[in-house]
Amino acid sequence: MKFLTIILVLLTLNLSWGDNMAKWILIWSDEFNYNGLPDPSKWNFETEGNAWGWGNGEEQFYTDSRTQNAIVEDGILKIIALKERMEGKEYTSARINTKGKGEWLYGRFEAKIKLPSGRGIWPAFWMMPAKNFYGPWPKSGEIDIMEMFGWYNPYNVYSTIHTEKFNHKIGTHKQEFYYDPKIHSEFNIYAVEWFEDRLDFYFNTNKIFTYRKEASDSSLWPFDKPFYIILNNAVGGDWCRQHGGIGNTVFPQVLYVDYVRVYKLDDGKPKSIDIKINGKGKVKSNINTNNLKFGEDVVLTAIPEEGYRFVGWYGDLYSKSETIKFKIYQNTRILANFVPVDEIIDNGNFIAGLSEWEYWVDNNYGGADFKLLNDGLEINIWKKAKYDWQIQLTTPIELEKEYKYVLNFKAYSKSGKFILRAGFNQRKEPWKSYYSKKFEIDKESKEYSLEFLMQEENDPYCRVEFDLGEHTGKIIIESVSVKKIKI
Repeated sequence: MKFLTIILVLLTLNLSWGDNMAKWILIWSDEFNYNGLPDPSKWNFETEGNAWGWGNGEEQFYTDSRTQNAIVEDGILKIIALKERMEGKEYTSARINTKGKGEWLYGRFEAKIKLPSGRGIWPAFWMMPAKNFYGPWPKSGEIDIMEMFGWYNPYNVYSTIHTEKFNHKIGTHKQEFYYDPKIHSEFNIYAVEWFEDRLDFYFNTNKIFTYRKEASDSSLWPFDKPFYIILNNAVGGDWCRQHGGIGNTVFPQVLYVDYVRVYKLDDGKPKSIDIKINGKGKVKSNINTNNLKFGEDVVLTAIPEEGYRFVGWYGDLYSKSETIKFKIYQNTRILANFVPVDEIIDNGNFIAGLSEWEYWVDNNYGGADFKLLNDGLEINIWKKAKYDWQIQLTTPIELEKEYKYVLNFKAYSKSGKFILRAGFNQRKEPWKSYYSKKFEIDKESKEYSLEFLMQEENDPYCRVEFDLGEHTGKIIIESVSVKKIKI
C-alpha cells in the first residue's frame, strides 16, 4: 500500500499542508518497505554520546545495528526501548541519523509517527547542524520537530528551537505544544517547513508554532546551514529525575515510524550556483551554473593547482570528495577550499566558520565568548580563569615520529597586552602536552611561530591548542597554519 501512497503524494500536490503545499516536491524519503535494520545507505546508528549521557543525563545505552532496538518490519520502523542492563546502563534503545547521507538546507521535513508512553520515555524527531559552523551547541542551532516527555504532560507534543540566545540551558528556548490524547494510539504527522526567514511547525495540518528570523545574527538565526535528521527513543534523564524519575514504566516501549519524507519548494524560478574559491584551484562543472531548472543534475569537480590540495566543499552543502553530484532545488552557495599540500589544518583561516574547531570554557572559573569575523575569530575573555587552559581553542591533528611541526598564526589584542599559550597537546586522557610556548600579544597584528620535533611514537589523538584564560580582554586570531616537515 505504501508504494501506492508515494505515487498518490506525487500526483496530488495541489493538496495543501502549509501555505505553499501546492509546490512542495518530494526529493527524499524512507517508506520502510523492507525488513531488517534501517537502510544503511540512509541511516547511521549514533552511539558516541553513551559515555556522557548525551548531555542530558540520559539512562539508556544506545546500541549499534541491533535489531532488538531498531528494526523495520511490516512497513514500519520500530525503535525499541528495553529494560536490560548493558555497559553500566539499565536500559537500551537506539538513535539513528542521516548525517553524511542526507543533509539539507530548507525544505519540508515530516514523519508519520505513533508514540510510546510511560513516565521515563522521551521520543524525538529532530534536526542538528551538519557542521558546527557557528560553534558547538547551541550556537549552530537545533530544530526539534517533535518531542514527547513521558514525565511531563504526556499528551502534549512539543516543537522547539535552540540557538545561542534561545536555549533551555538558560531557560529562553522558543517552544509551543499541541495536546492530543491519541498520540500514543494513532499515527500522526509531525513536520517543519523551513524557509530562509522562518520555521513553521505542524501537527498534522495544524500549525502550532512559527519562529521567525528577526535579524541576520547567528545567535538568533543559525538556520542558514545544512542540517540532518535524527530519530531516537530516549529513557530518563536529568529533567525526568526532577519529576520523580522513570517510576513503574512498563517496557518495552516502541517508537513507531511509518515514513520519513523531505520535500523542496519549487517556486518555478530558474536556479543558480554561486561558486567561490579559497586558495589556489578551480572548479569544473558539467553544466552552466546559471539558469538551472528545479531538480537538474549538477556535477562539480574541484581541481587543485600544483602545490595545493583540495580539503572540502562548504556553504550550502558539505563534502570532502573532489567530485560532488547533486540535484539543484534552490539558489546555492558553495565554497571550494584549497590549501598547500604541506598544510595539515583544513580550516585555519576560519573560512568555513568553526568547522573543524572546538572551544571549551570551564565556566566554574572563567568566562568567554567566541565570535566569527570575516577574516578570523574574536575571543572575548570577560572572566579570567584560574589556569590558562581553562579557556581553550583547539583543532585536531595527528603527530608522527621524526616530523617537525611548524605552527604559525596571526593575532592582535583589542585591549592591550594579552598572554596566550599555543602548542601541541593530546586530545584525550592523560591530556599530555608535547610542546607549548607563551606569546605576548599586543594591539598590532603580527605573525607568531613555534616549532616542535616529534621524537616520541606516533600519536593520532592530538590537537593544536590555544590556552586563553590568563587574561581578560578581546583577542583576534587569524591565519592559523601547521606545516609538517620530514626530518
